[in-house]
Amino acid sequence: MQYCLFIYGTLMDLEIHEILFGKTFPIKPAVLEDYMICHHDDFDYFFLRPAPGAKTQGGYVEIGEQELRKIDLWEGREEYERTTIKIQTKHGVQFAQAYIGLMDGKPLPEKYIGKYSKRTRKMQQLDLMEWRKEQKKIQP
Repeated sequence: MQYCLFIYGTLMDLEIHEILFGKTFPIKPAVLEDYMICHHDDFDYFFLRPAPGAKTQGGYVEIGEQELRKIDLWEGREEYERTTIKIQTKHGVQFAQAYIGLMDGKPLPEKYIGKYSKRTRKMQQLDLMEWRKEQKKIQP
């Protein structure tokens, strides 16, 4: 059986595909509406969380059941819940699997959601490209 998986964080990295599967999968562009991608300094990974009106740019891959089981192990049961969502693709609306952020098996508390802006004192949606640029600056 083939699965459509919406990806938005580390799974967008083809090197991670190589590590997990020994091969890469073509990533096709997709948009997830009413969710936002978040990152918090306490964690080293990204989260999706419901956010009415938000649009998250990401991608999707088509994978088999064996690959999906590997990703389930990679993402972990305490950090994420895999659920079915609708994504917008160039071919229209499509159902996909996605990993939504959890903490201790429950939806994330508000303090762990988003990127905190000291200037505005508000949680803001993370700009994934901006984050990647910053990470490249600080890595040796």
